[in-house]
Amino acid sequence: MSCHHIMIDLETEGTRAGCVIRQIGAASFNPFTGEVDRTFEMNLDVEEQRSRFGLVSDPKTLVWLQALPANIQEAMTRDPKPVGEVIMALIRAFDWSHPDMRLWCHGATFDEPILRELIIRFGIEVGLKDLVPWGYLKARCTRDRLELAGVKVERDAAKSHTGLEDCIKQIKALSEATRIIEGWKKAKAEMDVVIADCTEEERFPGELPVETLGPFKTPTFGPSWAPAVSMPTEPLTVLDEKAIR
Repeated sequence: MSCHHIMIDLETEGTRAGCVIRQIGAASFNPFTGEVDRTFEMNLDVEEQRSRFGLVSDPKTLVWLQALPANIQEAMTRDPKPVGEVIMALIRAFDWSHPDMRLWCHGATFDEPILRELIIRFGIEVGLKDLVPWGYLKARCTRDRLELAGVKVERDAAKSHTGLEDCIKQIKALSEATRIIEGWKKAKAEMDVVIADCTEEERFPGELPVETLGPFKTPTFGPSWAPAVSMPTEPLTVLDEKAIR
């Protein structure tokens, strides 16, 4: 598989769709090897988003942003470009129509829906429908896969909270998690082959009797977790069956 998966990371002034976006970072990559192909990072005009597209800033998020190191604040605000220029550059930067394309972000309710909302509003403004370049079935969340595989994103405090740097870190963690899960799948496939060649007694040791026994016979052995139960050696009569119900 080539580098058809795309990771996005936004730096925003809010936490939900309809908030102002300061910066968009993105990179195409191979989820199995972690190889990164194309990269993208652009800052957006904040005032245009507010006045033209009705996007808003969350006061709590603004306070949090102001507490970031000066170099990070400068990195996500220098040389901002018009919204339309950024969106069209992002669309042209990657192959969104490839059948293997998947769009990844670190949080299902953050980057993808926020970016989708901005593109939709821009499309409405300029009279372009369906401008969002990815299908709704293509979006993926890194958190699920990382949690399943027990992998964490390694953050560099000096570089975190810039879109492209975060993308690269998330790609590294995601590819590690993918390799772990692929290892599990390979091990299961190998075990399935082994199990297919086993007899029933070999597949379920300690749970099946060695010889075929009737329903009212005492089994020669049972599962280790089962309590010892004394079974009748003769079939019950109809009356006996009613009595024990």
